[in-house]
Amino acid sequence: MAKDLETDESLVQSLQDSALQTGRKLLSILGYYLHGLYDRAGRDHLFLFSSAVSFSLSLCLVPLVLVTFFILGTFVSVDNIASQIEYIIDTLLPYPESAAFLKNLVMGRVTAVLQHKNVAGWLGSFGLLFAASGWFTSMRSSLNVIFRVEKTPNKVVGKLKDILLVLLILVFFTLSFAILPSLQIFLKFSHAIEGILGVQFGNFEAHIFNFITLITIFYISAILLYFIPDKRIKKRAVFLAAF
Repeated sequence: MAKDLETDESLVQSLQDSALQTGRKLLSILGYYLHGLYDRAGRDHLFLFSSAVSFSLSLCLVPLVLVTFFILGTFVSVDNIASQIEYIIDTLLPYPESAAFLKNLVMGRVTAVLQHKNVAGWLGSFGLLFAASGWFTSMRSSLNVIFRVEKTPNKVVGKLKDILLVLLILVFFTLSFAILPSLQIFLKFSHAIEGILGVQFGNFEAHIFNFITLITIFYISAILLYFIPDKRIKKRAVFLAAF
């Protein structure tokens, strides 16, 4: 009996020692990678490059607004746009006087832009192309530093590459939106199956749209990480970074 108790105690002690060693190894691995991340963030100027990329992305908002007004002015009536703007302002501002002043100010600017929607569309398109290519330039400079790219092409070739990347992303988004009608047909077919077989798919629609959105974002990120740097990166690193 005493011998069995000693055996049980030694087994428990060995399990505790093994658990402690495993925990120490995990903490050591975690500390190693955290220290490496901190070191690389300092050497690669992580916050400086991230602020540059964020600023370049914010510059894309102005031409994007012009393109949005061109699309709305072409396909949506002015009355609908005005009613939506008034609804948003009334929702955000609880004070009637401030809301009325802001509505007059915004509607005056919106009406002026919609009257020249073609000019706004052309300016916004060219401005968005230029600003987005500048955003890709900032990303390429950051990724070149991160992946230790020493030899880079000249600025003209780099700018053409950035413009081609912008067009590639636009084509990818267009194809993604073109898939949506086929998804609607598939979802209607699934509803018909529910009615015929009496099977309930539950939140199938939400899950399929979330899955497609996740796949789209994943592949766009992978394309950017693979083509933007001036050096071919291993596909495993690209997919891990995109994930």
